[in-house]
Amino acid sequence: MRILVLSDLYPPVALGGYERDCAALVEGLRGAGHDVLVLTSDRDAAGAPQVPHVRREVPWLPEDRVRRTLTAAAASARAVAVTERALDDLRPDVVVVFNLLGVPQATMLVALRRGLPVVLRLAESYFAGQLMAADPFLQHLDRGGHSWRRPWSAVARAVNRTPALRLAPRAPARVSVAWASHDLRRRAALPAHLGVRQESVIHPLSLQAEDFGLLRRAPFTDPTLLYLGRLTEDKGAEIAYRALSELRRRGVPARLVLAGPADPRTGLALDSLAAALGVAEDVKRVGPLDAAAIAPLLQGAHAMLVPSLVPDVFPLVIVEAARARVPVVAADIGGIPEAVRDEEHALLFPPGDVTACATALARVLADPEEAVARAERAFQHMSRLTPGRYLAQWEELLAGAVSDR
Repeated sequence: MRILVLSDLYPPVALGGYERDCAALVEGLRGAGHDVLVLTSDRDAAGAPQVPHVRREVPWLPEDRVRRTLTAAAASARAVAVTERALDDLRPDVVVVFNLLGVPQATMLVALRRGLPVVLRLAESYFAGQLMAADPFLQHLDRGGHSWRRPWSAVARAVNRTPALRLAPRAPARVSVAWASHDLRRRAALPAHLGVRQESVIHPLSLQAEDFGLLRRAPFTDPTLLYLGRLTEDKGAEIAYRALSELRRRGVPARLVLAGPADPRTGLALDSLAAALGVAEDVKRVGPLDAAAIAPLLQGAHAMLVPSLVPDVFPLVIVEAARARVPVVAADIGGIPEAVRDEEHALLFPPGDVTACATALARVLADPEEAVARAERAFQHMSRLTPGRYLAQWEELLAGAVSDR
């Protein structure tokens, strides 16, 4: 098959787990002999390796809301142009859409208006619930809405009548859906104009998790808690700090290492929190790391902490920790209990409950034998998420999408 993959980010340019899931799919399909082209954003394109099957051409939308809105029409026109070119060059049998929140969702509309089979990979709660609605240009094409938006909507509709655009975000279409978890499938509702041809739940895969499965455990001398991922309020970074403070209050020694990106404001807020809690000397933020740098942290960590406050779909960090045999302590929310079962594979606590989080961490540190046994069961449990099984599920879904054209 010829397959076009659309994603706002693609490794090594990445902020979270869905990009690693996307890379696992692309490499698996290419390894199976399929012709795959990735069309992604131009964010940090200059520093990314130039490879023939990845085009970094779609404009990345500004983070600032005003600039994002003002540049949305031009960005959408450019996105349409590069998508049309990719479709003409590849002539795909099917188009797979990953997260498009950072780029114009016009890329997906181009494929739909050509009548191509489209498979939505829904691995992010916000994207699943905000298809079209969150796009800074498409959302203004409706005639309704607040009165203060109507003049801008009139301008947006006028711009959309130009030949470079002519987008119809509410046009009826049928798509196939690859949900990343049963939890997301239950929670998310697609826009009414999108009908579902077929759907399947395919848990995400991380190629680096396979490598982490080969690591030998070598725990650090000091009890170490590891947090991997974006340092945001939703991900519960503050809970990690407060749990560390609670451990100190109980006389349980530990240090916290956080590996992941944080915007400057969040970084300053977390530093201030650490100082206020009196744990600054026990906290180390190391920023985003590649797999090679993460590996020794996984080898040495006594526990992986995943303190999410909002539903995580199916966190790859838990898959990677389990494959590295790191004991997991995580919030009981979203797809986390779908990934690991409480007491059997991990210790789960009510989201936002600092006391329960600290109690679970203290238990891991106080009873390493029990923690190791639980981590071994998690390793065996996650061993079922093999590249072969993952690829077979995807090939079945893609074949069905093409045959139902």
